[in-house]
Amino acid sequence: MKANAWLRELVDHRYAVEVLEALAARPRTARELAAAMPGSELGRTLRMLAVAGLIRTNTAGSWDVATAIPGVLRITLSGASVVHTLAKAPLRDAVHGADETGLRRQRGITP
Repeated sequence: MKANAWLRELVDHRYAVEVLEALAARPRTARELAAAMPGSELGRTLRMLAVAGLIRTNTAGSWDVATAIPGVLRITLSGASVVHTLAKAPLRDAVHGADETGLRRQRGITP
């Protein structure tokens, strides 16, 4: 799969970009993320990001319920690389839409 296609698939997951940007700013608990990103999709997105190796936690436990994920979530080096790639304006706009940054700021979930 080409890099742009993979990034497009990644950002199609609700909250994927917001989670990566939030964790790039600082580690957070799943409860902190859930407070800013309500809805059932957050759990699926967190699991997808973890399976892709973009986020991690050092605490063992279940990821079945987003707000109950143990420990503190952190971005990995691969995740930070994705955030850096997405931050490039032309690519970000092509993949995610030019007005998305403003929407995330309105929700209070940008770093």
